[in-house]
Amino acid sequence: MQHRTTYQLSLLWTVTFLMPIFGDGNTISARCHSTCLSAHVTSSALHTNGTGSYSLLEECSSNINCSSCIYPCKKSHKSLDTCKAKCQTQMEAVSAPDICVASCNFIKFIKNAKIGVCPSTFGGFAEACVNECEDDQGCNGEKKCCDNGCGRTCQVPNIRKKDYPSRVERRWATITENEDGDSATVRWRAVPNLTDSGFVLYAVQAKNLSQTRSQVSWYDVGVTEETEISVPLQVGRNYEFRIASVNENGTLGYFRPTAEFCLSREPERPSPPFSIETGPVQVINEKIHMNLHWSPPRYSDLPISRYRVFYSERRAVTPSIIAVKEHRLDVPGSETTCVLPDLLPGMKYYVQVKAIARYHDNRLSSDRESTYIFTPTPASNDGTGGKLTQTYVHPEVTAPSGKMPGPPGDLTHDQPYWDNGTLKVRLRWQKPKGFEAIIERFTIHWEATVCSSERGQQEGEATSLGFLSNDIYTPYRQKAATTHETSFELYGLSFDCTYEVWVRPVYDHGWGPFDATIQILTPPCTEVVYRGPRPTCPTPIPDIPSAPINMSYSYVIGETVSANFTWAPPTRSQYPLSGYRIYWAQVKPSSGLPEAALPTIEREEFTSTLLRETRRWYVIRNLTAGARYVVKLQALSSIGGGANVAVDIQTPDIKIQVNPVLPSEKAQTPDSNLNQEPVSPQENCAAERLVGSFLFLTILSILCTCHVIQR
Repeated sequence: MQHRTTYQLSLLWTVTFLMPIFGDGNTISARCHSTCLSAHVTSSALHTNGTGSYSLLEECSSNINCSSCIYPCKKSHKSLDTCKAKCQTQMEAVSAPDICVASCNFIKFIKNAKIGVCPSTFGGFAEACVNECEDDQGCNGEKKCCDNGCGRTCQVPNIRKKDYPSRVERRWATITENEDGDSATVRWRAVPNLTDSGFVLYAVQAKNLSQTRSQVSWYDVGVTEETEISVPLQVGRNYEFRIASVNENGTLGYFRPTAEFCLSREPERPSPPFSIETGPVQVINEKIHMNLHWSPPRYSDLPISRYRVFYSERRAVTPSIIAVKEHRLDVPGSETTCVLPDLLPGMKYYVQVKAIARYHDNRLSSDRESTYIFTPTPASNDGTGGKLTQTYVHPEVTAPSGKMPGPPGDLTHDQPYWDNGTLKVRLRWQKPKGFEAIIERFTIHWEATVCSSERGQQEGEATSLGFLSNDIYTPYRQKAATTHETSFELYGLSFDCTYEVWVRPVYDHGWGPFDATIQILTPPCTEVVYRGPRPTCPTPIPDIPSAPINMSYSYVIGETVSANFTWAPPTRSQYPLSGYRIYWAQVKPSSGLPEAALPTIEREEFTSTLLRETRRWYVIRNLTAGARYVVKLQALSSIGGGANVAVDIQTPDIKIQVNPVLPSEKAQTPDSNLNQEPVSPQENCAAERLVGSFLFLTILSILCTCHVIQR
């Protein structure tokens, strides 16, 4: 292996004529990685022991120069300036900005270059003094833009194939379905590197053949130094794979793709659409044309090919012998909106939407999601141009007796769990008492209010959502759903977050006026109960903040008991603090629990709130007198929540008098002054003056009364 210094490497990137043949992100990333690994191994004097049994990429990430070198290789950049700017600002990941910038220049260079070198002699048009091109991208096919001395023309380059690793042939690749049933492992035979031009890495791409023709394209799976890679796949879809071997010179490209592969599990039918809502209304020839839109199914193994919308009239009194005509509309699967035409004004309609997916020659249909809609009454012929007389608003629910229904009762939730790539929890409740017959469905809204870290959760990823407080961060988007049952499964939750949930009853003419609310605390990824495949949790980072120190508290006695907590910042935190989270819960009486032991409390029982990073105190109000509480505090940073400090407190057992009594009437007991604030001399004087004034006014009133009687 030829040795190069970092300076020599950056100089080589500026003047070299080693070109890649393809400009896709995977091969560019692989070539960039290979070049950095070559410089890293030689400059660090590492040895492979002849086996290559350790991971070069792991070695690279632990080396200052190499980790700075590969930082631009991992991501795509809009421009060279953007890449260089990240090298200067991402100080946590880049310890050597100059090496990082050199990688940016290298990536820019290889994006515009093709494989091979220009011929040494020219003939015919190649000798013309014209500028046919500016760079290799201006030439068709594999031709390069070559300088002939008085111009630039496109020429077929000279390619020394021994400078590049051999292609991975199709017959060398095998595909095996993994035990989880949702992924496959692609394996291939290693190719020899016949030159000293860096390590061989492999760029892998896949193609989903089940998409429409316009959507079918190769997408990057990853870059690896191994001869296998695990790829997540979707059920019921056919895939092809192709592999390119890459070294620091570039690649000879991808070989023919593998045979088609499909997971063995049969796809399930999609879940129903949800959140059916009405939109703008148009009046044409005294008929209502109403926009309808909905949200696509939460789960579907296959692409939705179309939606079918059903709607029918619902009159106040409909004899059972009269048939109700049901209208249908088909909507393409790429759309989630339609117009219901020619509706009658002032009418109630029953609307249903279902999703349909196709699997070979079979049609997989979801259940129908249903709702009621109401059409407004158009104005009379008074020159308003067909505008509505008023905006239609759903009336609040009233029973025949005129009473308003209360909120749903007994709102509870089960234990959160991980299933099918998402965190879920099931809610349960009862219909409002006395209104069971008229309540038809319920609306559910939920949103995160406090989370433990700033990382966002992507679809199917087991990461924590960014934490939130109304006075610090922008609120998360609230989710909503509708159900006809008295239970519902919340979906798409994030780990280690507090959620607020609202459930409201819905009548066929409107919404009830009261919500039932509940707070749900989701567990961390490492503690979650799961069904099926275990979630892939982020690797714990050792650089989380240590616990806050010097935590103390004092009580404030008023009409209720409050506790004022103070603390000092953590002594260790590699990253700047972004806030604090304090949470507390009352300890329920439990036999067999040692009084001195810190009790274990379920996460769902805690109340939590988020504070700014500059706060050093917090008051917990409305505590129960004479009760035991557990209070925990943790510091938060950009990489997550830190260690907790916990205290076990016992609030004072005070007796607050509701009606004041005179001192002479107060029971004189040894405990009568317990937990009472001492009375100051000024307060005693004020009380004596008040009593004296009262006696003087009473005597004056009696004298005046006697004088009137005598007259």
